[in-house]
Amino acid sequence: MTLTYTPTHSHGPLPTGSPADRFTSRDPEAFELPSGRDEEWRFTPLAKIRRFFEPFVPDGVIEGTNHVPAGAQVDVVTPSSLRSFGAALVPADRVSALAMQRASHGLHVQVDAGADIVPPIVLERIGAGGSAYVHHVVDIGPNARATVVFDHRGAIQVAGNVEVVLGDGASLQLVSINDLASPKANAICERVIGTIRRECLDWLIPLSESHLRSILKAWVGHYNHGRSHMALGPGVPDPPSQVVRSATQLSRHRIGERFVVRARSLLGGLHHEYCWCPQWPDRLFAEHRGCRNAFAC
Repeated sequence: MTLTYTPTHSHGPLPTGSPADRFTSRDPEAFELPSGRDEEWRFTPLAKIRRFFEPFVPDGVIEGTNHVPAGAQVDVVTPSSLRSFGAALVPADRVSALAMQRASHGLHVQVDAGADIVPPIVLERIGAGGSAYVHHVVDIGPNARATVVFDHRGAIQVAGNVEVVLGDGASLQLVSINDLASPKANAICERVIGTIRRECLDWLIPLSESHLRSILKAWVGHYNHGRSHMALGPGVPDPPSQVVRSATQLSRHRIGERFVVRARSLLGGLHHEYCWCPQWPDRLFAEHRGCRNAFAC
């Protein structure tokens, strides 16, 4: 969780851009149609994707080939029939909610509990014109490790979701390759750029190209390792490997007597990351506080 100061004005608090502040719902009608004045959609080419904010009749065809190593299984399913459907994803915009509501098919990727799959699971999806709704669900069993690659090609316009459900101790690398002959694919990149701007560059002044690169490097590390993502539960895409757990923890709402919460500041205090650490005597902590990896403390 990132704590930020929220200034107020005559119409109430300003949005911070944090995922925790975003409205979520499975009902598409709960979202207003965006306009160019909305901060969240400010740099998105709305004219190119306007039709996706209203229901449409899918007329596109998607074919593909799956490369699935041992320990995994991939099936074409009706997403709403899955037990894990909606377990990790609550849409944060109208297009995602429409896709979740109207997708009649999608891929269900399952990785067995405890499986350590080295070769990537490659899912080649080839579109042949038109438009479509899709909702893919990736189920990773407890203590499993895998890499899933979605390789999108062809000429099609897609409104879709990828819902990821991770079991305890599971690790997943998710790669999306988009080589679609569609100008609307650029809108996805614009959304990522908007996130970088709202959560990082709007608050800092780069003094040079090297300074800008160092800022982005620090923010990308925070984005992947410390920032909570709503689509993951919320969770972190690549959590730190060394996290202290208490064997006698009785409640997730209480911290054991020998543990404390420590904070690490990033980008001059713009963001913070928090870890659960053993409570050390003040003298030992003062000697150790120079440790750069707060999660290893």
